[in-house]
Amino acid sequence: MATTGTDMSRMREMNQLSIVSALRGNPPSTVTELAGRAGLSRPAVDVLVRGLVA
Repeated sequence: MATTGTDMSRMREMNQLSIVSALRGNPPSTVTELAGRAGLSRPAVDVLVRGLVA
């Protein structure tokens, strides 16, 4: 099954919400800590956090 752009946008949004939730529960946190709490890879969290900050 092919993934649409909308699906990818929704996935990014859900992952960003996971990051924000993990950060609110345990501030301050490193990227590695956020990755563990959100269940995402460290590189993915790095990209998502950069997007949130921009």
